[in-house]
Amino acid sequence: MSIVLIDRCEETRTMINSFLQEAGYEEIIMIDSIDELSPQVPLSSVDMVIMNMKSESLELLSDLHNNRICSTAPIIVILENHNSAVFKYGFAVGVSDFVFLPLDKEEFCVRVRNALKRKYELERLHYQEKSLREQLRQLKDANQVLQALSSIDSLTQVLNRRAFDSVLITEVRRAAREKYPISLIFIDIDCFKTFNDRFGHQAGDRCLKVVAQTLKATLRRPGDILARFGGDEFVAVLPNTPNEGASIVASKMRSCVEALAIECGENSHRSVTISAGIACIMPDGCYDSERLLELADKALYKAKQAGGNTIKFALNKGAKSEDSGEESEISEICERLKQLELLVKKLASNGDNVPLKTGEYIKPELTCEEMAALMGEIDDEILNEMDEEVALVGVLPPDCKKLFDDSIHLQAMITLTGRILQVNPAWEELLGDFSHSSSPSHIGHIIHQEDWSKFGSVLKLISSEHSAKTVETRCLTDSGSIVWISWQLIYLPEQDLISLVGVDISDSKQVEQKYQCVSKAIENMIKLK
Repeated sequence: MSIVLIDRCEETRTMINSFLQEAGYEEIIMIDSIDELSPQVPLSSVDMVIMNMKSESLELLSDLHNNRICSTAPIIVILENHNSAVFKYGFAVGVSDFVFLPLDKEEFCVRVRNALKRKYELERLHYQEKSLREQLRQLKDANQVLQALSSIDSLTQVLNRRAFDSVLITEVRRAAREKYPISLIFIDIDCFKTFNDRFGHQAGDRCLKVVAQTLKATLRRPGDILARFGGDEFVAVLPNTPNEGASIVASKMRSCVEALAIECGENSHRSVTISAGIACIMPDGCYDSERLLELADKALYKAKQAGGNTIKFALNKGAKSEDSGEESEISEICERLKQLELLVKKLASNGDNVPLKTGEYIKPELTCEEMAALMGEIDDEILNEMDEEVALVGVLPPDCKKLFDDSIHLQAMITLTGRILQVNPAWEELLGDFSHSSSPSHIGHIIHQEDWSKFGSVLKLISSEHSAKTVETRCLTDSGSIVWISWQLIYLPEQDLISLVGVDISDSKQVEQKYQCVSKAIENMIKLK
C-alpha cells in the first residue's frame, strides 16, 4: 500500500508522515509538486493522495482525479480554513474528504482509514460486479445453447414440434401484420411403417435423418422453416409465399426424396417417397395457425388417399375473399396438370430458335414410364436453374386471361420453364380422374440446348395442314382405361409463353372440336413466327 503526500512545506510533510507511520502506513511517498507524481511514482500502486492546497492550484485536482490510473484512489485535501467554493468544486471533481490545519492526529487518521476503507469496498464491489457480469454472460450463452437444443429434434436435427408451434404462431401473426401470404407444407413419408417392419427401427431412423436433411436442403431462403411434426411427418413453413411458390418447393421436395432411391419395404422396385399437402392463406383475422395446419393436414390426407407420392392443395373456402375458393381450386388443378405426362421445349437448331410453323405436330413415341426414366436423367443443376428462373416469369397478359374466361376449350397457359399461369376450371372433372401412376414428372422441366440431344427421340414432327403444334399424351385413369389427351401448343413470342389447349380425343364430341379450339381472337393476338 502506498500513500502519496504532496506538500512543499517540510514541517507539515514531516508531521503527516509521522501520523501515518504511527497508524501503520509504512510506504509514504513525499513529493513537492503534482508534476513529480508520474515520473517518480508507479501510478498503479497509488492507494491514496494527500494534498496540501497551498502547494497546488484548485484546477489540478480535476487533472489528478481524471488520471485513468489514479481515478480510483481517494484524495484528501488539506486546507487552512473553510471555503465553500473549494468544497463544492473539490467534491464535484472527486475529492474524498477535506481536513483543516492544524491537524488533529486522531481525526486525521480516522479520515484516512475511512477513505481507504471506502476505496477497498468499492474495488471489491467492482470486481464482484465484473464477476457477476461474466457469470451472467456465461449463463446467457448456456441458456441460448439449451434453448437451441430444446428446439431441435435430436434424431433429424431439424426443429421439433414445440419449436414449430411457436414459429408458426409468430409467422402467421407477422403475415397478418405485414399483409402477405403464408404457406405450409405438411409432409408424410409413404409406407414408412412397412419400411420399419422390413428393415428395423435403426434403418428407419437413418431413413428419417436422410429424408429430413434432403427436405431441409430444398429450402433456400433464410426465413423458410422445416420441422419434424412427429413420427414420419414433417412440416415446412414458407412466409411470404403464395400457392405457386409452395407448389414449386413441394414438387422439388417430392422429386429429391424420390431421387434418393431408398429401397422401400413393399417391393424391391419401389423407393421411399413422400406425400405433401399444401395450404396457403392470407391472414386477415379469419385464419390462425391452427386453421392453417388443419387445412394442410386435410390436403395431406387427400394426397395419401390418392396413393402417395403426390401433392394436393387445400381449398380455402373459409376465406373472406369470394374468389379465394376458386383460386385454391385452380391451384389444385395446376398441380394435377403437372402430373400429366408432357414434355415442353422450345425447339432449337444450331443454337437459334426455330419458329413454330403451320402444319407441324409433336407426338410422343415413348410411354409414360419410358419418358419418366428419361426425365430422371436430367442433371439436378438444370432442374435447380429451372426453379430459379420460374420466379422471373411475368404475369399473364390481360387479353389472354379473358380468353380463358370465354372459352371452355383453352385449358392452360404455361411458361417455357413450366410454370402454369392460368387454367380453365371447367376441365377440373376430367383432370380429377387421373392418378399419380400416370405422372412421370411435373410439367415442363427446362432442358438446356446441350442436353436436348439426349431426348431427341422422344418427339417426332408429323406434317399436317392444321395450325400450331399438338402433343398427344397417353394417361392411365383410376379405372384402368387409357385416355389420350391432345394438347395444342401455341407459342407467344412477345410474352415468351406457350399456351396449351387440351381435349380428350377419346371423346367423339371433343374430337370434332379438336382443331376449332383456337378462336379468331387468339389468332389475331398471337402472331406465330
